[in-house]
Amino acid sequence: MTDPSSFEQMTLKELRALASEYELRGVSGMRKADLVAQLTKAERLASLKVGELRALAREVGLEEARDLKKKVLIGRLVAAEQAVEAPVVEMPPPPAEEPVREKPPPPAEEPERRPRPPLASYLLRISGALGMLVTLFALVAIPLLALRLGSGLRGGVRNGADQVRTVILLLRSAEDGLSTAADSIRTSTEALDAIGENLENTGPLLDSIGEVVGTEAPEMIEATHRALVNAQEGAQAIDQVLRGLATLGPLTGVTYDPQMPLQESLAEVASGLEPLPAAMRGVQEDLQTASSDLDVVGGSAASVAGSLTLLADDLNGVEQALSQQSEALESLAAGLENTADRVSLGVIVATIAVELLLAWIGITQYAVFILGSHLAQDRS
Repeated sequence: MTDPSSFEQMTLKELRALASEYELRGVSGMRKADLVAQLTKAERLASLKVGELRALAREVGLEEARDLKKKVLIGRLVAAEQAVEAPVVEMPPPPAEEPVREKPPPPAEEPERRPRPPLASYLLRISGALGMLVTLFALVAIPLLALRLGSGLRGGVRNGADQVRTVILLLRSAEDGLSTAADSIRTSTEALDAIGENLENTGPLLDSIGEVVGTEAPEMIEATHRALVNAQEGAQAIDQVLRGLATLGPLTGVTYDPQMPLQESLAEVASGLEPLPAAMRGVQEDLQTASSDLDVVGGSAASVAGSLTLLADDLNGVEQALSQQSEALESLAAGLENTADRVSLGVIVATIAVELLLAWIGITQYAVFILGSHLAQDRS
């Protein structure tokens, strides 16, 4: 039901629409006051029950009332104008209209407070941003560091190869000196053998042999010994370089673990040469004794010849040992040169692998940052 007091505030169009619900006739030509009066009657009849309305309709001669809906029935009663005058309808007086109270103005709406994003969103975004910055810095810095590292390793390996070549040259020089000394001793031995056959020429030959054995050969052996001592210093540096490269074996491919360090090997050879000059000078003294006493020259010459033969054999053994060391160092120098070429490739491959890993880490940090942003948006 609509409050009849509100009809005055309604427009004519709204009143006609409300009248069409009761199927009131002739509303299109009615004035607003007549339309309000008809609707007021209809609203008062609407307070009655359907049975009462149908009884009222039978009194005014509306036979089709039983088939009509309540609102349509009210419209028929209003149209017949008997419903307002019928005594059976005890209309209560309309209630006194209460004075319209002004509604207090609605309170001012407070601005909507947006919820603060959760702490996790801040942490995720800060972590993601820092992770991306660190990853970006690493992506730029690692290639530069790898370039310097590769250059340093390559230079160190090539420097080691050059030092090995220097030691090889010293060993070759020592080999030549020992070979010359051995040849001189064998020549002296042959001369001693000839002494036994020709004692007349023994004196001059013994002097000549003494000069070779006691002067020339010791000088050559001492020069060889000095060369080996000098080579020990280079061998110590080579050992240090090779052991340093061996610690980086997975990157350089160098393995170095000899039973005896190169320095000690050269020192052993040098120590084997140390007693030889003194022994040769002793041979020279024997030759001088033999020259002064030709009666025993035959036996002395044979003894000296045997000693010289042993000395020549020792020198040959030392020469062979130095030759083996030279060959080993030659192969080592070639291996170092090949390693220097492989170091660059190894550094490049390792750098690419690290860069790919850092790129993946950067992507994951970006995903963490995006996750924190979405979390903040969902909360807000």
